[in-house]
Amino acid sequence: MLMQKKYDLLNDKIFEETSTDINNNAQYLSKTIDDFKNFIKGDRKRVIFNLKDNIDSFLSLVKSSIVNNNIKLVLDVAADINVFTYPNELIQCFMNIFNNAKDALIQNNEKDRLILISAFIENENITIKIQDNAGGINTDVIQKVFEPYFTTKHKSKGTGIGLHMTYNLVVNGMHGMIEVKNEKFIYNDKSYTGALFLINLPKNLT
Repeated sequence: MLMQKKYDLLNDKIFEETSTDINNNAQYLSKTIDDFKNFIKGDRKRVIFNLKDNIDSFLSLVKSSIVNNNIKLVLDVAADINVFTYPNELIQCFMNIFNNAKDALIQNNEKDRLILISAFIENENITIKIQDNAGGINTDVIQKVFEPYFTTKHKSKGTGIGLHMTYNLVVNGMHGMIEVKNEKFIYNDKSYTGALFLINLPKNLT
């Protein structure tokens, strides 16, 4: 905004949108600190919330990253799915998976950068799918991605903590399941291959 102001490019719309994004990110970080403190004290409380609203909140946090990296996001989430768990921790899981997908798309220099997010109810479970077209994860290491400190990135870009944290949050914290596999898919009549993360959460709201 300082640069836009300097060159007389900062209009009211850009100012309001950027200020809102800054505030949303600050509120998310503040809530994350509170969640961590409550986790340590054992004071976490599950709540019922709408899954689509939760995903929309996550997308608002990564909006600039999606735009700046020319990623096309395809969303297919039913509006009537409610979840009984920890909303901010679920957003953290989405963030970790998204960041790994984004890094893989950039590293592989994909021309058409796709991330597909869908959610539906199946067999008394809520299934959330996050898929990219970055070519997939090497079959020699795909079973290790949830292990602590495992990363295929340079040490300056990754610590191997994100997906391990995601696994613990989903499995131990939310009593759900998470898995990853490579899968081919068709989008706009074109075939792609990428990593597919599957999160299953219990449908029971009690």
